[in-house]
Amino acid sequence: MNSGACKSERQSQTTEQMDQLEKGIHELSESVGFLVGRLGKALRTPTPIGTGEECEPADDLVSIAATIQQLKYRVSNINNEVQDILNRLEL
Repeated sequence: MNSGACKSERQSQTTEQMDQLEKGIHELSESVGFLVGRLGKALRTPTPIGTGEECEPADDLVSIAATIQQLKYRVSNINNEVQDILNRLEL
C-alpha cells in the first residue's frame, strides 16, 4: 500500500473531524446565545470582567495544531459564558 495515500486518507479524516468539531462549537455558541435570550429576565446585570483567556499566537504551531488551539480557545470562551450565566441567575 502506498504510504502517501494512507497519509492523505488520515489527513482527510482529520480535516473532516475538525470541520465537525467546528460545526459543533458553532451550534453550542448559538445555543448559549439563545439561552441568554430566554433567561434574560432572570439574570442580574453582568459585571464587567476581563476578556478571559487570551489566545497565544500560533507562530510555531503546525496548521492542525493552530486550528486545535483556536477551537480550544472558542470552547473556553463558551464555557466562560455559561459560567457567567450561572453566576448571574437570580433563582
